[in-house]
Amino acid sequence: LLVDDSACPAAVAYANVADRIKELGRKLVGVEHSRAIADQAYPEARSERLDKTAKGKSFEEQVARLLSLLGYEVEREQLVDGNRVDLIARRREGLRHECYLVERKDHVRPAGKEVLEKLAAWLQSEKARTMRAQGLVVARAFSPAALTFAKAHPELQAKGIEELERLRQP
Repeated sequence: LLVDDSACPAAVAYANVADRIKELGRKLVGVEHSRAIADQAYPEARSERLDKTAKGKSFEEQVARLLSLLGYEVEREQLVDGNRVDLIARRREGLRHECYLVERKDHVRPAGKEVLEKLAAWLQSEKARTMRAQGLVVARAFSPAALTFAKAHPELQAKGIEELERLRQP
């Protein structure tokens, strides 16, 4: 295969892909350059952006640690049938096997019903059914609609971080 052969459809396709990669690279460099300029002009915005990222990771670490203390093996950021799940928590006790797809929401506003609806849909995927997975959403707070939805769906749990902390206490 000659990549320069314009009569070959595969060569043309490779050339198109290479051009697209170059274009995306230029855009990425442009975005990073714009972000650097904005960070210099508004350092407080950069600090706030970094704080949010660190806060989210800290919450994820806290949830993962609590689940580990409850005896679960925790895997971070896994793909389940194309859906990026924050955590997968598994625990085996005798003949019993538990598996949770865990979404964590560390937001100022309570987690809404749509978070649980999305997770319920993910649980219907082939891989999630094969895993016999249930859903767990951990948040600072939940809307009344979210709690009602969770109660109506036994495969879902909506837990506050404080609830997880209380579960690990004897």
